[in-house]
Amino acid sequence: MKKILPKLIDSFADRRGVLYVIDNLSQLIPFTPKRLYFIKAPISSKRGQHSHKTLEQFFILIEGKAEMKISKHGEEDSVIEFSIPGHFFYLASGYYREIIFSHNTILLVLASLEYDELDYLK
Repeated sequence: MKKILPKLIDSFADRRGVLYVIDNLSQLIPFTPKRLYFIKAPISSKRGQHSHKTLEQFFILIEGKAEMKISKHGEEDSVIEFSIPGHFFYLASGYYREIIFSHNTILLVLASLEYDELDYLK
């Protein structure tokens, strides 16, 4: 299984905390977001376990740790390790994903489409 390190959002820290910034969203995200949601996992858990026909997603770790296993027919399976707040990863349509959350993890997701149950492939 191939390991992929996500990229890191620019951050600026001082005694008051950390400011995370994404300027020029269109340079990082290859779609115009139509939906934004976040997943909060107060306990270690597993989510996802599906793929999408057309939906693209952009994941940003807010807090905690998560591991995303992705696979697509004909390609080597990969794992993305989100371990630092501000880690981000773009996922194209057609990839099966399984997300394993550590306790107290928050993952923000920007999606290219509004929710459509018919877009899911389980």
